[in-house]
Amino acid sequence: MGDFRAISRVILAGGLLVLIACTLQTAGTLAIADAGAGPYQPPASSVQAALTKAANANLKANHFLFADSTDGWTASPGLYDYSFAADTGITMLNYPNYFTPAQILNIAEKFIAAKNAAGEFPICLKKTGAAEVYYSAWDLLHHHATGDGAFYVPQMEYLYYTKTRSTSAFSEDAAAVKAALLAVPVNRANGLVQVVAGDEWVPWGFQDMVRKTGDDLMGSVLYYQAAADLVLLYKAVGDSQDASLFAAQAGKIRASLSGLWDPVTGMFYAATGQNKQIDIEGSAYAVYVGAASASEATAISTYLVNNYNKLTVKGYMRESPTDWAQCYYIHGGACSFGPGQYDNGAWSVANGWIAYTLAKTKPSLAVKFITDFANSTDPTQEYWAWAGAKPPLSGQTANLESPSGALSYVTENAPLFDVSTTRAEHR
Repeated sequence: MGDFRAISRVILAGGLLVLIACTLQTAGTLAIADAGAGPYQPPASSVQAALTKAANANLKANHFLFADSTDGWTASPGLYDYSFAADTGITMLNYPNYFTPAQILNIAEKFIAAKNAAGEFPICLKKTGAAEVYYSAWDLLHHHATGDGAFYVPQMEYLYYTKTRSTSAFSEDAAAVKAALLAVPVNRANGLVQVVAGDEWVPWGFQDMVRKTGDDLMGSVLYYQAAADLVLLYKAVGDSQDASLFAAQAGKIRASLSGLWDPVTGMFYAATGQNKQIDIEGSAYAVYVGAASASEATAISTYLVNNYNKLTVKGYMRESPTDWAQCYYIHGGACSFGPGQYDNGAWSVANGWIAYTLAKTKPSLAVKFITDFANSTDPTQEYWAWAGAKPPLSGQTANLESPSGALSYVTENAPLFDVSTTRAEHR
């Protein structure tokens, strides 16, 4: 039978934080009872088959053994040859059936064990299991660890719990997980993750080149999801006090996101200070995890549908509709990438969130988006440079999480991807 995963959706109802567990099937099956035959299993579409093949080969290419002979995965063999919290966490969340509970918990607890004196988790681990670095390469100030470890370790802990229903691991890890998340800089007035000018840091490694200040969208929504998962974990271990603490934090973030809203475009800004421009990945992620309101979700979907041709290439979508205004090292020199390159290009990391958001108003376009990605030159490539970039650089291949978002969407929405789907139908 198919494996199930519960995705927590956090909403505000009558001023109260309400957590709803939505059960989604992640094995591409429809739970239709058939006495004596088990659940109905539709044939996998060509899109799902292609993405599954790419994801499995990619995971094999990135696999290694830590010094203690446990399993790990690099972000990209040879180039990012370390175990990254974001890349591994995103892949596990998108493709949970590939990983055993022991593998998931092992990664989470290795990041916990590698915490620094301030209780912050590293951004990546060496193959020995020790911390490689706590800060993005674009952060030369080193005041605050990149948020990836603090945001993804709670989600890995919750994924382990949903697979096992065992609370023993979180009972041991809770104090460290709590301390790491509470160490993330936030605006105490509104609960949003904050980057203060002169005390800059990187909330999310996938936007590390982008110099944002003020309240930060992507960091805030990642904090929201981590807090939502911690509410469920603390409830599971019977800790109502800490469950209430993180429920209040998640509710405050959701209530305050409107401070980042652009009513003209119907999208969220990336930040309230520097780079106050549309954040496509952050807006889609806010829809995906339920941090955006119903009206905001509809507006974001409408914007992506209406501007689809201006934002996509080969099933990849830009981080922002125009190049980021401020791109440089924190406490260092200017950016070495030009227009259309790196964070100014089109990326795959958010594909599952974007497809989910597109489908809010136009499901057929979500199918086209994922199909185009599956049919692209290499669905393990991290990003494509945008039109006009000189030189036309593109991201490394065999990037760990690249196929997983698209695979997650097609798996959870298998009936939308008919077995007769061909390249020609979606050109």
